Amino acid sequence: MIEKLTKNKAGKPRKKKVIQPYDPTVPVKVYMNSNPVCVSPETGVKTAFKLLQAKGFKQILVTDKGKLVGVVTDRDFRKPQFGDKIETWQEYYRISDLYKVRDIKTSNVVTINEHTPLIEAVRIFEKKKFNALPVFSDKGKLVGILSLHDILSSLISAYKGAGRIQEQAFSFLSKLYSLSKDGQSKQFNMYEIGKKLGYNATETEYIVETLSRTELLKYEKSFNKVTITPYGIMMAKGEIKVGYAPIL
Repeated sequence: MIEKLTKNKAGKPRKKKVIQPYDPTVPVKVYMNSNPVCVSPETGVKTAFKLLQAKGFKQILVTDKGKLVGVVTDRDFRKPQFGDKIETWQEYYRISDLYKVRDIKTSNVVTINEHTPLIEAVRIFEKKKFNALPVFSDKGKLVGILSLHDILSSLISAYKGAGRIQEQAFSFLSKLYSLSKDGQSKQFNMYEIGKKLGYNATETEYIVETLSRTELLKYEKSFNKVTITPYGIMMAKGEIKVGYAPIL
């Protein structure tokens, strides 16, 4: 039996997933696959193995009535007794439906909460050598799976968008500098500046948080106010290069 956590309504095409650029502080729910393929404990091993190959997965979640009861990885299909004499390739892999997924699954599964910062998931991957982590909500519901592929995709997305983000950030800083000439300590509403530059709220927030981390402006989050710093003035005037404070 093969199932999914959620199903698309009939007649509606699946939306293409927008890949969020890598940000270690963003929760894993932004990057995870919220509709992973799952199998039941009674699924035949051969069926599960073919699904693994067809989808290009390295692991499949095992659920029973919506509850996570284990995970099966590509390594679980191998015979555990490597001292046995193996005559054929088929004997090396337990790909017969005479075996069930319950016979080979790993039951003690490491999971993470959907609000966990991405960097914490990366540390788990690095320490445990996992390829994926099931993701749970605060209410203990299985809501997705985060894989190494998801993280790599976010890194590629960040690399592709780095040039555009850097250009946007410098434009924002230049605009802030032009508004601050008569009073360098003057505060401005970040959304008003972003709107003048044609940026939406999300883009503005990302740019401001990034410039704040590089100490090019001061950001009062509770009031959505920004103030240019001496370093920001130097950059806007061209006295220091962008490389001094990399945007990403």
